[in-house]
Amino acid sequence: MRVLYVIVALLLAAPAAAHQDTVAHSRMVIRENGEVDYALKIPVEDLAETLGHHSHTPLDAPQVRSAEERLFRHFLPLVGLTSGGEPCPVERRGLDVPEDERLYGELRMRFRCPAGAPVTLDYRVFFDIDPGHMGMLEVESAGGTTRAELIGERPRWEVDTSVAGPPQLRAVAGAAAPPLEKSRPVTAAKPISAELASSGEKAEQIAEPHAHRDPGVEEPTTTPRRPRRNWMLMAFVVSVAGAGAFLAMRVARRRAKLPSR
Repeated sequence: MRVLYVIVALLLAAPAAAHQDTVAHSRMVIRENGEVDYALKIPVEDLAETLGHHSHTPLDAPQVRSAEERLFRHFLPLVGLTSGGEPCPVERRGLDVPEDERLYGELRMRFRCPAGAPVTLDYRVFFDIDPGHMGMLEVESAGGTTRAELIGERPRWEVDTSVAGPPQLRAVAGAAAPPLEKSRPVTAAKPISAELASSGEKAEQIAEPHAHRDPGVEEPTTTPRRPRRNWMLMAFVVSVAGAGAFLAMRVARRRAKLPSR
C-alpha cells in the first residue's frame, strides 16, 4: 500500500516539475550615438508567477500596468548591456500592455553605450525556472535588421554595428558577464520614441525557431542541443510504477498461498 502511495505522489509531482516552455521577444534599436532602445515583450500569463499568482494565471491589462514597479524590479537585473567590459547605464522607459492575439507586458529600457563600439547583451530572463526558455531577439541599426535565438546555452551575444550592412551577432562564450547590479540607472525618463513603440507589431515578425539562418548571426561551431526536459523524471516514474506493480502482485500471491485460519 505504501508503494502505491509513493507512485501516486510521483505521478502528481511530475506535471508540477515541468514548467511549460516560455518565449519572450526582445528588440534592440541601436542608434549612431550609442543609445540602445531595448524592449522586452512577455505574454501576460508568463508574468503571473512574478506577480505572486499561480503559474499561467490569466491576467488583464490593468493588473499588469499596476505592477510596473514590481516587474521592472524583477526583470531589469536580468537584462544588461556591456561595452568593453563595462556596463552601459540604463534607464526605464515605461511599461506597455499591447494586445496582438494575446496580451503582452512590454518593458522598455534605454542603455547608453559608447558610440560605434560593439556591445554585449547578457540575457537571463526565465532561465532559472525554465531551462527551455527561448528569447527571440531582433536587433536593428541603420544598416538593417538581424535576428537570433537566446537560449540557456547561448544567453550572451556580442552585437557589432561597425561594419556595413545589418548588425553582426556573435554568441559569446567563456567568463560570465559583470554583475548587472553595476549598471546604474539613469534617473531621467521620457516617453519612448514612436519607432520603438511600434515594436509590438514588429516583434510578431520574428521568425520561428530554426526557420532560417540569418546571415548576420555567427553561430558557434557546435550548436548545443536544447535540454530534453523531464524524460529522466518520467523514466524514473515508469520504473517505480513497474516495480510497485510487481511488488503488489507478489504480495497478493503470497497472501493467496497462506492457509486460512
